[in-house]
Amino acid sequence: MKNATIKVLFSILLVAALAIGGTFAYLYATDTPVFNTFALADIHTEIDEPTSGTAAEKDPQVVNVGKSAVYVRARAVISGGDAQVLEQNNWITVVYNTEDGNWVYGNDGFYYYAGVLLPKSEEEPENPSTPPLFTDVIVSTEVSKEAEFSVDVYQESVLAPTDSEWSLQAAKTAFEEKG
Repeated sequence: MKNATIKVLFSILLVAALAIGGTFAYLYATDTPVFNTFALADIHTEIDEPTSGTAAEKDPQVVNVGKSAVYVRARAVISGGDAQVLEQNNWITVVYNTEDGNWVYGNDGFYYYAGVLLPKSEEEPENPSTPPLFTDVIVSTEVSKEAEFSVDVYQESVLAPTDSEWSLQAAKTAFEEKG
């Protein structure tokens, strides 16, 4: 008899708990829609090449004109009619800006900007840019003045997390995941 009484009391307690919980749920339920606003990443970088006239006087920088923080990688490419001969004979050398640690070679043909390039902000009204990718282009005296070539800068950027510290591995991984 005692066992049956406990079962009845437990059943009444369970029904009361469900009724009270259901009542609270009904009273606090609302039919007002909740709006979630999402902003997509805005990744847009450009090359700015201030120059005084010759390839050796270029100061190529990558500028963040988008609204998202990015990782940047870049490289100089020698192209044109005599480019292959110049490179085979080591008659042209691009002096990358690695001395101060602003650019780091990634062993994949690219130099990685050693930081996250943030977008412009109220505190920084100008579009942020990297330091120059290279500081000089040295052409051997063996090269004819009629040689035809150009020094082109190729750059890529990917979304960077703003809550983490920059590392070469993190930047390379972000580019690998981009595919």
